[in-house]
Amino acid sequence: MEPFAERPERNEFRGSEKEVKAMETHRETLEHWLLQRITAAFLIPTILIANVSTLILLNILLFWHIHVGVEEILADYVHHEVTRNWILMLLRVFCLIIIKYVFVFFVF
Repeated sequence: MEPFAERPERNEFRGSEKEVKAMETHRETLEHWLLQRITAAFLIPTILIANVSTLILLNILLFWHIHVGVEEILADYVHHEVTRNWILMLLRVFCLIIIKYVFVFFVF
């Protein structure tokens, strides 16, 4: 063994493209799972101290939580990417409209 032979970097992953894609998918799934848990954890105290000043935060957290959940459901069950993207776009528009109406209802 040569004393100054090149060693692979520790963070370098040497695997097939399939293994790399599987790791990326696992990371994305973990990020969605964590986001769901974090938004749910923030929803509980926000609901308990709900008033006009926390209304905007409550709406954003609630509809972000719904959006991430529906996005995961669509990723599992809607396999046509164009259809899934259209549904997600319409869901975002719907959420924005509902947030506006909830805010207007409670503030005015």
